[in-house]
Amino acid sequence: MRDRTLEVEGVIRKHPEVVLAYSGVGGTDSTGTVQQEGNTARIYVKLNHHSKRPFSTTEFKQTVREELKPYVKELKPQVADKDAFGDWAPFNLTLVGDDFAVLVPFADKVIEKIK
Repeated sequence: MRDRTLEVEGVIRKHPEVVLAYSGVGGTDSTGTVQQEGNTARIYVKLNHHSKRPFSTTEFKQTVREELKPYVKELKPQVADKDAFGDWAPFNLTLVGDDFAVLVPFADKVIEKIK
């Protein structure tokens, strides 16, 4: 699923108006309560400011829907505003590792950097 997600992310990233695109496969939603299956993925996309692009967000979503038509049968992509799926945070970061003693100090460093 990760390879297919990266492929779809590439379709989106090819647009110069895309400032940021990141994806996650499985895991939980931004509330940390709704478990996502390993065969699901989310791609968050941030566009540059509306004054710096020749189209609205709605128009961009329609363009992406058209570009993702070849993936409909296999992946069933849905293009929507982030709140339509129940994700409330504009950015989610999940740290994963085998050693909790290593993760905690690393997480603290990340928190300090993003404050």
